[in-house]
Amino acid sequence: MTLANAFEPIEQINKNIVMSNTWGHLFPQKKYYEGHITIARGVYSEIIILEEDIDIEGSPWWYEATYDFINELTWDVEAGEIFKIDIAVSIDEEQQICINELRRNQIMI
Repeated sequence: MTLANAFEPIEQINKNIVMSNTWGHLFPQKKYYEGHITIARGVYSEIIILEEDIDIEGSPWWYEATYDFINELTWDVEAGEIFKIDIAVSIDEEQQICINELRRNQIMI
């Protein structure tokens, strides 16, 4: 076990405390939201969020949940393609943000 590993559990607790004290007012207040995000695959295979329409304030929790969701999507698309993804967002008992894909539509430009 390294020294970093030994302190990891307490560091996560400290990080959560600081995030709550600093940005806690931005944490989603409701337990369920629906909306959409529009994303594209760039020419170097990166994922780009072009737009989002959902009634959630920007916060570290929303940022992390959104990028985790996008990174878990299976992408079998070409560079330059754009998709609008309808999503359902729920907040579980442990205050985790869970994003589920409802529908995916390709946008032709």
